[in-house]
Amino acid sequence: MTKHVLFEIGLEELPARFVDDAEKQLKDKTKEWLQESRITFDSIKSFSTPRRLAVIIENIADVQTTIENEVRGPQISVAKDENGEWTKAAIGFARGQGISVDDLFEKTVKGKTYVFAIKRIEGKPTYEVLPEFQKIISSINFSSNMRWGTNSLRFARPIRWLVGLYGPEIIPFEIAGVKSGNVTKGHRYLGEQIVLNHPLEYEVKLKENFVIADSKDRERLILQGIKELETERGFQVIVDDALLNEVKNL
Repeated sequence: MTKHVLFEIGLEELPARFVDDAEKQLKDKTKEWLQESRITFDSIKSFSTPRRLAVIIENIADVQTTIENEVRGPQISVAKDENGEWTKAAIGFARGQGISVDDLFEKTVKGKTYVFAIKRIEGKPTYEVLPEFQKIISSINFSSNMRWGTNSLRFARPIRWLVGLYGPEIIPFEIAGVKSGNVTKGHRYLGEQIVLNHPLEYEVKLKENFVIADSKDRERLILQGIKELETERGFQVIVDDALLNEVKNL
């Protein structure tokens, strides 16, 4: 059974020049973390506005992938004595891998024979692993950072709210004294506080509260407005890409 996951970082307004890179970092770091954590998923969609950075992970597995690794131990000449009995070195190696010496096997590598063990790492439920995502949030880099209050965390702007949802369930974690929940915020002046019951409500409920969370949608709407002005007024607007990028993130 798979579910969707939402993480959102609510902030005081970021400078426009910070937004795109921070969104890319969040998406890239999320993908790397999931792969390193052996958690499979279908896709990741990222979002950004001056007041938020977010990712939705679609169809995330409910359990980490279980893996088996071969672990090399001592050479057979050290692992067994002259009578063919297991030595303390072999017994200690087996104990360290959580197995019996009866489960050890021999294998030749580059002309030398060693004892090996199969180490099985059982996958944990995904819900138990997801709170570790806080380290991904804390690792986002900015060209200029600040500290606030008595917190040691350095970030571009103070964190004001955090959302963590695994399906309808809140993912519990805390950063700089802010605890995660299922409440986000709409437009600062036109919107309201929003309770989220599921990750896939995110974009829709934000739009209802005057926030377009997808930066590509904002850029498309700006360009559409420019085209309409050109048609209406009969002139041509030369689009400055750097200015367009700044305006979409204001």
